[in-house]
Amino acid sequence: MGLVLCATMLAPDLDASASAQSQTQSNGYDALGRLIETQTSGGVNNGEARSLCYDETGNREKVRASDDSSVASCGAPPPPPPPPP
Repeated sequence: MGLVLCATMLAPDLDASASAQSQTQSNGYDALGRLIETQTSGGVNNGEARSLCYDETGNREKVRASDDSSVASCGAPPPPPPPPP
């Protein structure tokens, strides 16, 4: 005869205001359709902003984050290396 285990988990009593938070996320894209920035308002991530930076070949190179709603600029890409002599 097999052994049957049964477990019960009770959720803590949360009031409705703590568990029902709404948040909005706004996204920005470049001319190639790549995600370059996100900003979140409301909810637990209120004020969070991220910038995504890409190199010349289109590879994601950096992700910058802040919690004060400011989106950091990626700046100009570095200049190409000089040609070999």
